[in-house]
Amino acid sequence: MATPPESAGDGTLPAADASVAPPTSFPPSAAVLTEEAPELPAVPPAPTPVAGAAKPPRNVALVALILGIAALMLGWLPVVGLVLGALALGFGITALRRRQSKGLAIPGIVMGGWGLLTSVIAILVLVVIAVQPQEFRDAVWSGYAQVLAGEAPTAAAEEDPVVAEEGGTPADPEDDTAVAAQEAPAPDFAALDDAGLAAIVADPAAARGQTYVVYGEVQQFDENTGPCSALILVDDAQQPTWEGYATTAWIAAESGEAVCPEFTGLGALSHIKAWVTVLGTTSTEWEDGTVEEVLTLMVRQYEALPALP
Repeated sequence: MATPPESAGDGTLPAADASVAPPTSFPPSAAVLTEEAPELPAVPPAPTPVAGAAKPPRNVALVALILGIAALMLGWLPVVGLVLGALALGFGITALRRRQSKGLAIPGIVMGGWGLLTSVIAILVLVVIAVQPQEFRDAVWSGYAQVLAGEAPTAAAEEDPVVAEEGGTPADPEDDTAVAAQEAPAPDFAALDDAGLAAIVADPAAARGQTYVVYGEVQQFDENTGPCSALILVDDAQQPTWEGYATTAWIAAESGEAVCPEFTGLGALSHIKAWVTVLGTTSTEWEDGTVEEVLTLMVRQYEALPALP
């Protein structure tokens, strides 16, 4: 440790030793303290958003959504739903591949798929109906027409096989007496001969309400005649060939104009024996433009006969 210099007796410090030089350098720590702080790099300014910048395109996804909605609503139409559903799927998948809006493309794909599936089911149903017998198709279309008209479909014949003649109440299907009465010919229907048929044809109004048994072959029974009426050639007796039936007549079902169990199994060229009531005549225009008053008969029931050659 350094010893401080001694003072003179008069209280003054001794003169400094000129041989002692002041320090010309400092410790490293002192030098660090005297250096200037390094400059920090400048922070770049935040990018300014450009006004009116274009958004990612989403037109294909929007088209997919519109087509999907249309397919979902019209899927019950066989061809229309199938086309719209396929287009919605195609546009939706294309939109996803182009990275367009998933919120539009995915719902379009889902609804388009449902519409396509519904259309395929509708086509299969139509194919199944098309291969069924004519009477089944007539019953289906009659029920469909009633639904479109806002009416309640009529009960099927299997559920109500026998209807009482007078009261109109359903008979018990297990009642053998009721079934036999339905299948048996009505006793109050008279047989005809040539003269009797000629009299009816000559003056149908005079025979209105009279009941007879006639024989004939159905000539036309399609959408033009309706499900409960047909054109037929009739005679008073059963004939071996269709040429034997010479009198043209309209026959109409007794039950109604939409669904008619009396005509179950009836078709074009059916050879039948029918229990009928004379109604009068119906003004009919033929394909050649001529108009004729045609004898009109109401059918209570009929019996199928062997087909004519």
